[in-house]
Amino acid sequence: MIRIAFAALAALEVLMLTAQGAEEFRVPLMNEAPKLDGRIEPKEWAASAGFDGFLTLNEGKLQRRRARGFVGATATHLYVAVQSQLPDEGAVLAEVKTDSLKAAYDDAAEVYVCPTPNATDRVDYQFLCNSLGKGGYNIHLLGAGQEEPSWRGDYQQAHTQQDGWWNTEIAIPLASLGAGARGRKATDGLWAVNLCRDWKPDWSWSSLSGAYPHSGLRFAFTDGPAPGVRFEWSKDPTFPPADAQLIVSNPTREPLALKASLDLVRNNMPELKEEKTWTLAPGASETLRLALAENDPTTVFDLTALVTSADGKTVYHKRQTKWTRAKEPNRWVVGKPKDAPPVDFRFAYYPSKNKLRLAADINGLPKNAQPSRVSAVVRKAAGKEAIRTFEFPVDKFGDGRQETMVELTSLAGEYEIAMKAEGVNCPQGETVKTFERTVFPWENLAAGRSTKVYPPFTPIQVSGRKLSTVLREHTLNDAGLLDQVTGKSANTGVVKPMLAAPMRYLVKIGGADLPVKAGKLKVVSAQPHEVRTEGQLSAGPFRASFRDTWDYDGTVRVDLTLLPTDGQAIEELTLEIPYLGDAEP
Repeated sequence: MIRIAFAALAALEVLMLTAQGAEEFRVPLMNEAPKLDGRIEPKEWAASAGFDGFLTLNEGKLQRRRARGFVGATATHLYVAVQSQLPDEGAVLAEVKTDSLKAAYDDAAEVYVCPTPNATDRVDYQFLCNSLGKGGYNIHLLGAGQEEPSWRGDYQQAHTQQDGWWNTEIAIPLASLGAGARGRKATDGLWAVNLCRDWKPDWSWSSLSGAYPHSGLRFAFTDGPAPGVRFEWSKDPTFPPADAQLIVSNPTREPLALKASLDLVRNNMPELKEEKTWTLAPGASETLRLALAENDPTTVFDLTALVTSADGKTVYHKRQTKWTRAKEPNRWVVGKPKDAPPVDFRFAYYPSKNKLRLAADINGLPKNAQPSRVSAVVRKAAGKEAIRTFEFPVDKFGDGRQETMVELTSLAGEYEIAMKAEGVNCPQGETVKTFERTVFPWENLAAGRSTKVYPPFTPIQVSGRKLSTVLREHTLNDAGLLDQVTGKSANTGVVKPMLAAPMRYLVKIGGADLPVKAGKLKVVSAQPHEVRTEGQLSAGPFRASFRDTWDYDGTVRVDLTLLPTDGQAIEELTLEIPYLGDAEP
């Protein structure tokens, strides 16, 4: 069974904010497209805008885990690259093995492109992928922007992991970017591009802009005179010493008169500044450097990298980054720590049911260990009196992990769980974790079980396919999803739709996308506090049933049960929610 909970869609609006005053970068067209081999060669990307340092969401400060981005173009394609730090210990997460937006659950690189960033009604096209090259496409509609919910780009990509970096190169055909790019060359108007990095296992996120994707940096590509500019740090600038390097190249056929500067404002006077003026011959390059000293007492930094024409009238590249000094070097460690116990476990205790769930892990055992018995005991913390002893079948540890649920008697007080492995080359000793069971006087009382709906909430109203909750009206479809939801602003009274198109399920079987058909939606019960519906879904051999439980605050729990498919594997089951990004309520 699959359970899905939709929170009030208005909450998504918080994540869809756009930033004002986005910087613009003037970038020359590439003479040749970079070779997509997952190797980010400086010469191939010389005619691009290069950045070192992605920014954290909202704070806009440098993320300590390092990432570099490159943005360039030919007349018909955008080319982007992301070079991000590999863990100092462990590996990047890459468990999604098929193309799916579920790659967001892995370490992932993301690309957002908006062909018309200055338009009120526009579309942001999203692509994300993991280090295996598995990922998916998505759209974000802003204003009255329009695009098919099933849009899929025709991007090419390549990946490598070498020298401490995960390298991603991506080619984006302009023709794949919808009506806003149709018939355009890269040199026609502005393009907004944001490059992002999803960091696991802590679900951190950083990007070029430091704000949510719809505020990507703006790029103007030109076949006229313009330099390629790449900014790069020698090492992590949050823990000096480190050198800032501004590398300026002339990929054109004419000399370029340019001025470059690195201006560092800090809470230690005076500010530091390096500046040079060059006339670069065709094919030539120069580097401007600024050093951060190891013994510099500065704790707050604000750096502006700037490249202009020699007279300062034309700005080619300007980016400001901020950060604070760290107290120690950054070390990114993922996976099992070196001192992991031979056997480990996670547990959940359910006091009202007198049950204990344990997830055992024996991956910490020596490689030559041959466990013949893995057992656990629940016992009193004082006196060590055993309450329940049980074993994990050794032959069920397929990937070194196994989960079980056990029944307990009623508990009260402090307890501990001890687990151990026995057998050839198994270390002696046990792993112990404790928990406390406090019996509260209000347990099992009838208080709080009323179904009365209290203001400012209002009872659910059902009329045909319309289901109304507080400040919301939901139009249901036969798949148990929403054709539309409208919200009324509590402040202005304005009513606006929140979906660009109906929600739907997508099913892929045998490499083919199959349309999902639904039987007639049934309203099983309708009460002031709760409405229940049910129905059936099918797509080729795919069969499913669902039960939806609507709460009076406008949320719905979907219990989706997948039925047997006569041995045919379901490759993908996707829930698509075409959210209208500028919905106000």
